[in-house]
Amino acid sequence: MCRRGPSRVTAREQGVLTRATIDEAELGMKPRPVTLDDVARMSGVSRATVSRALNGQAKVSADVRARVQIVADRLGYRPNTAARSLASGRAGVLGLVLPTGHLTTATYEAHLLEAIVDATTDAGLGLMLWTAQSEPRNAVRERFRTGLVDGVVVSAIALGSSWVEGLLDGPHPCVLVGRHATRTDVPRVEVTNEASASAAVEHLVVSGAERIAIILGPADRTDAADRQVGYERELIRHGLEVDRRLVERGEFTIDSGYDAMRRLVAHRPDAVFACNDLMAVGAMRAISEAGLAVPDDIALIGFDDLPIARQTTPQLSTVRQDVTAIGRAAVAVLNGLLGGNPQETPTVTTIEGPLVLRETTRPIASVGADAANPKPDEVREESASRTPVTGSPSTD
Repeated sequence: MCRRGPSRVTAREQGVLTRATIDEAELGMKPRPVTLDDVARMSGVSRATVSRALNGQAKVSADVRARVQIVADRLGYRPNTAARSLASGRAGVLGLVLPTGHLTTATYEAHLLEAIVDATTDAGLGLMLWTAQSEPRNAVRERFRTGLVDGVVVSAIALGSSWVEGLLDGPHPCVLVGRHATRTDVPRVEVTNEASASAAVEHLVVSGAERIAIILGPADRTDAADRQVGYERELIRHGLEVDRRLVERGEFTIDSGYDAMRRLVAHRPDAVFACNDLMAVGAMRAISEAGLAVPDDIALIGFDDLPIARQTTPQLSTVRQDVTAIGRAAVAVLNGLLGGNPQETPTVTTIEGPLVLRETTRPIASVGADAANPKPDEVREESASRTPVTGSPSTD
C-alpha cells in the first residue's frame, strides 16, 4: 500500500494540490457532489486513470495512484454507487432467505445470519434479508427479479414455500445452505451431517453403549434425515439392532426433546443421540426427572455446539457446526458464480463437523490411556469452573 505524506508529494503534485484547494472552495459553492471528472481534472490525468487508481487496478504507477488518492480525499470524493452499479451490472447487494420464527439468539439460524452478515461486510457488499413465511407482494418479487439483489443465499430450512422454491429457477445465482431434497443442480454448502452423526454414534458405541436411542428432527428437514442415516449406518456397522422403540421424533426444540425423552426412558436406552443441541437439553431434563444420571445411566450427545451446550450441568458433548465457515463459504461460492466462473465453482462444499467431547458422554475405557487423545476430527474440552445451571435451560 502506498504511504501518503509530505515526503511522497512532488513539486508538481504540490502545484496540483494548490489548485485543488482553490477549486475545492469553488466546488463547495455548487449544489452538486464531486465527480470522477473533477478528480481527473485536478489530478492532471484522464478519467479512466482515476477510475483505475481508485479501484486498485493495475497499470497505474504508485506516484499517480498516490496523487489521485490525495486529490480525491481533499475534495471529499465519494463513488456514485448507482453509476457503479449501472456500469458493472451489479447491485452490490446479496439476498438471504431464512425461515421466520427461528431467529432467537440461541439457534443455528441466528448464528448463520450473523456469519453471512460478517462475510458480506468483509466483501464490501450489502445484505437484504427475507423470511420464508412472509411471502413478498408481486411488486417486491418483480423488483427482486430485476436487479434488487445480485444473488441469493437460501437456507434449506426455508425450502418448501412456493416463492422460495421459485427463486432457485430465477435469473440470479442461488446458493443453498443445506441440502435440497431433489435439486442437485443448485450449488450448496453443508456440514457433514451423515458422517458427523456416524462419528457421534461410534463414540457412544466404543464407550460401551449398546442400546442407543435417537431423537430425530422434523420429517421435512434434509439435515435431520441425513443424521438419521448416519445413526443407522453406524449401528449396523457395529452389529447393533436398529430398534424402532428407540427412535423418537422431535421438532428441534427443547420441549420436543423433553417429550421425546420421556417416551424413550421407558425403553431404557443407555445412550441417546439427539439431532440438535436444543433437543438434547430437553432430553437431559427428562432424564434427570426420571431419577437417572447423565452420563452414568444414559450418555447423551447433541449436534450444533450452540452456546447453550456449555451452560448445562453436565456440559453437553455434541457435534460442532462451524457456522462462520459455512456462512463465509456460501458467500464465496455466490461471489464465484457472480464473477462469471461457474465451471470453477464447486457444486457441493462440505464443512467438517468434529465431535466436541465434554461431560455427557463416558470415557472410552477400552483404549486406556489413549482416551485422553481424541481423533483428529474430535475436540476434547476439559471441565471449566462455572455456576451450575438450575431449572430448565432456556434458549436465551
